[in-house]
Amino acid sequence: MYRTDIRTMMRMFEQQTLELRAETAVSGVQGLCSISLLLVRGVIQHCSIQDTLQGGLTGDEAFRFIERLGSLSWDYTLLSPEPEREKHLLHDPVTSCAVVNPSLMPTVLHTLTAQELGQLPREQRLVLMLVDGKKTLEEIATLLSKQHENVRDALVHLQTRGCIAPLSMAPSRTTL
Repeated sequence: MYRTDIRTMMRMFEQQTLELRAETAVSGVQGLCSISLLLVRGVIQHCSIQDTLQGGLTGDEAFRFIERLGSLSWDYTLLSPEPEREKHLLHDPVTSCAVVNPSLMPTVLHTLTAQELGQLPREQRLVLMLVDGKKTLEEIATLLSKQHENVRDALVHLQTRGCIAPLSMAPSRTTL
């Protein structure tokens, strides 16, 4: 655990892939706010603040708010890349069978509360943080250094919870 501001945390972990979490009281908000960031090689892929009652903030707005909070107590989980041999499988067309459509672009149906987000298994939480309707299943797998099948399984679980749109309705990115 580190007690520092978000910019210092980003400098400390600038070449790492990790999930950062903090909880803090904010004036005017009942209960604690949960802060969550996903950094991939030092670049923010997801940033959100959730309170227990009113919802929250995401993206740039959330990041600016976190900056204004100053020093926070940060927990982190390093996300280590998969072994080299598994990285190559991500781009091997033979292993990308029709069952795993890497061009699917899943979309979020509704934002989870901090409590709901905390109840998700870590892998599903990380996948959900990257679902934005723009990234494909393949891009999410690559960012998390996971196999397509693992990301697809997490997406299926998120779909059954009603967090994301049905995968059969997800648009695909086509290449010409």
